[in-house]
Amino acid sequence: MNMTKDAAQLSSEIKRLIVKIANWKNVDPASISDDAPLLQAGLGLDSIDVLELVVNLEKNYGIKLRNDENGQKALQSIKTLAEATHEFLVTSLLPSTSIVHAVSP
Repeated sequence: MNMTKDAAQLSSEIKRLIVKIANWKNVDPASISDDAPLLQAGLGLDSIDVLELVVNLEKNYGIKLRNDENGQKALQSIKTLAEATHEFLVTSLLPSTSIVHAVSP
């Protein structure tokens, strides 16, 4: 797991992962807009594709997306997903006391 990746690098990796998961043989990942919605009229990923994407992100980066408002925001587009993943990676580099303060009510 590489903790130093920025959101742009993560965006590229997420696009490649989406192309692989959706089995889009003739789609260049670089041609996918960062702002394209993942679901519905955007990229048109179905729930199985999204689940597979979430599982792969958890395996590759350790991020856990929950079925709550934050998880829904992260899954709006490639850009929001890359930003959430980047934020998670940066936060995970902080000393554990900082993480506790960041998530404590």
